[in-house]
Amino acid sequence: MFSDGIPTIVKDRYIDWGFDVYYTKTTEQQRLRKKYGLRKSDFVDAKILRDFSAEVVWHRHRRTETEIVRLIELLNYREFVQKKVRLSEQYSASPMYKDLRIERDNASSKQELNALDGELRSACKALSFHTIHQRIFGVGCITSLTALTKRPWVYKLWPGGWLRSMGLTARPDYPTRHSIGSDSALKKTIFGAKLILIAKRSPWRSFYMKEKERLPMKVLVGKAGRGSLRVTSDERAFNRVTTRIVLEIGELAREWAKERIWDPPFPKVDPG
Repeated sequence: MFSDGIPTIVKDRYIDWGFDVYYTKTTEQQRLRKKYGLRKSDFVDAKILRDFSAEVVWHRHRRTETEIVRLIELLNYREFVQKKVRLSEQYSASPMYKDLRIERDNASSKQELNALDGELRSACKALSFHTIHQRIFGVGCITSLTALTKRPWVYKLWPGGWLRSMGLTARPDYPTRHSIGSDSALKKTIFGAKLILIAKRSPWRSFYMKEKERLPMKVLVGKAGRGSLRVTSDERAFNRVTTRIVLEIGELAREWAKERIWDPPFPKVDPG
């Protein structure tokens, strides 16, 4: 049994050893600490999982598919190379770091990034997901493969659990201001294509404009003097577009996964 945040590779290893692996979100430990007046520490959190396991909401971990493991490796390495390119460009722009070696390293990193993009596009076609994700305007291979690595087919609470895990909600007036432990990687790839998604010829344009007119600017007041955050109509409207895209690509990924020969079978969607 684990709390959320333990690397997936560790959970997979225990499954390979023949164990049934369950995990819970860190919010469960936080809830129990408040309930029993306990202080936060690694020892206390582990003790809570042992002593109050009957009160914890557990989720069974399913072995990560081999194809998905390879995609995770490629996308993580691509993100590492992207950071190298950004740092090299920052150093090159500064007169204090004028060095030919930085320019050579930057050029080499860009070539490596292009090669990785080509490898990911080939992987998308090899997995037969390339033609499927093209049904959604503005969604490229990187966004699609990122969605596959999040494994939407393992979410039994659909679509609420999937959206909240991706840092989104079904409604703009959802009471929770943020999702603790959510993963914004997929949302970030969609934000990178914002100009394309809200362009005049985009099919998302009319929905975006309608939501922008409907949703006023919102001020989120922080707790304990942490200031406030102004969320503009533009940001709220594009967040609605992002939610729709994440939901649609998740549905396509679940359909795609049902055609794969994987064991155990994928969970059925509860219409309720």
